[in-house]
Amino acid sequence: MKFKRMRVELVASNYGSARSITRWPKLNIKETYKKLEDLRAKDLTVLQKLVYPTTIVGRPQQTQTSKNLLSTSALPANPLNQLKRKKQSDEEDEQRFEEYKKRQSTVKLNSTRIMLLINLLLN
Repeated sequence: MKFKRMRVELVASNYGSARSITRWPKLNIKETYKKLEDLRAKDLTVLQKLVYPTTIVGRPQQTQTSKNLLSTSALPANPLNQLKRKKQSDEEDEQRFEEYKKRQSTVKLNSTRIMLLINLLLN
């Protein structure tokens, strides 16, 4: 958050475009920001430091820690339902494949019957 605010202030003070400043290394951002602060102290015509609200509106976002990642909230809402749906879809896929195999076998049988009839007619 600190570097994001630094970048915003550097862009507002015309030190570069937002795209170019986001590519700067953190050390460059710190050094340039220090120069900007020194310039602000000496020259009052320079854009002064932006005022950010100190209170967070709404619920603060939870930071990701290993404890948070291992908590139950990181898991799917109901893993059993998820497994049931996966199993059901697998079964449906198997049924479709079986139907496909039956259709292919009937097509083969029909094509062989037709070939036999043609051979009989020609002979």
